[in-house]
Amino acid sequence: MTIINNTASVEVTRLIIERSLSENGPFMIVEETVASSTINFSNNQLMPGTTYYYKIGHATQFGHTTYLEIIPVTTSDNTEILFVDVDATGANNGTSWTNAFTDLTDAMMVLDLGDE
Repeated sequence: MTIINNTASVEVTRLIIERSLSENGPFMIVEETVASSTINFSNNQLMPGTTYYYKIGHATQFGHTTYLEIIPVTTSDNTEILFVDVDATGANNGTSWTNAFTDLTDAMMVLDLGDE
């Protein structure tokens, strides 16, 4: 993956997902992987009815990490698993691997809205 701006091309080497219980941190890394167009990410052992704050970053070959906006996600009061798989071909509702959401943001929006 390469990010190109008006002055240079910068190679992205790692993708990082961090989580916190506060929008202001501290954040801890919950997933770090070699940069690619797809990340399979599962976040287990979360507390029901709790808001978690996630930020996704990409690191360059120079060690600089840039983060996207902070995404708040509130878990359901009853534990629910939502599946996310970019290659899923089903209903795109997160209820199984076949019907998985194809985008992590879509799954997080469902949790954020409190849908079950």
